[in-house]
Parts: sequence; structure tokens; C-alpha cells
Amino acid sequence: MTAVASGQGVTLDGHTGKFYRTFCVDEPFLVEGQGDDLTAYETKDGLIVLPAFHYIHSPVETGETWNSGRGDVYTWQEATEAVVTRAGSFQNCWHREGVDTRITYCRGVGLVRAIGSYGNYQLDLVEKNF
Repeated sequence: MTAVASGQGVTLDGHTGKFYRTFCVDEPFLVEGQGDDLTAYETKDGLIVLPAFHYIHSPVETGETWNSGRGDVYTWQEATEAVVTRAGSFQNCWHREGVDTRITYCRGVGLVRAIGSYGNYQLDLVEKNF
């Protein structure tokens, strides 16, 4: 399984961001924002599908909770130990905890691990080129 982020900026329906193609859908998401505040928009046939998905929320601190806008509620938890994948060992990481998912982001790297209990999967970063 593969997830890919584009390096090019794109504008759709007045929203500017980068395309992100994940393993679980056919069309990419448009991710808009920067740093610790990212919103994802599902796309279909080159158009944005609402509602938006509040993917990452600021402030990033243990216990901070937010509604995604699509029915999911997430809470930040600090990773107290290094997160180790084939791409390396990462410090300064945070878990976005949901009912059936845990997504791990590390400062200066981004998404390094995704675990879904509903699909019984774990995805890890295997390579980085920066």
C-alpha cells in the first residue's frame, strides 16, 4: 500500500493546497493549511466534495480534542518514546487518537505511522528524501 503527497500547489474551488493520495481511496484529497493546522478536502472529478475534514489541529498538546467536521473526534497524545520505522528513528512525535485510528506525526517529518483497528492495518514510513 502506498500514500503519496504532491510537491506542487493546486487550487480547486478557491482552496489552495497539495494533493495527497492515500491507499484507501481512488481520488486524491486536497490538503490546505500549514504547520499544525491542516484541512483535507475530498475530491471527485476535479471538484471539492464537502464537508471538509479538519485533519490536524492546533494547539498540539496532550489532551487537546477537536471535531474533524465529518463526525470523528480526535485527541492529541504526546509520543513519550522514539517512533522507529524503516525510514529511521524519530523524536518529538504526536499521536492523533481517534475511536479506531492512531496517526503519528513527527516534527520536521510529518506522517510516520498510521494504525487502523477497523481495517486491521499499520502503515509505516519506509523512505524519506529530505
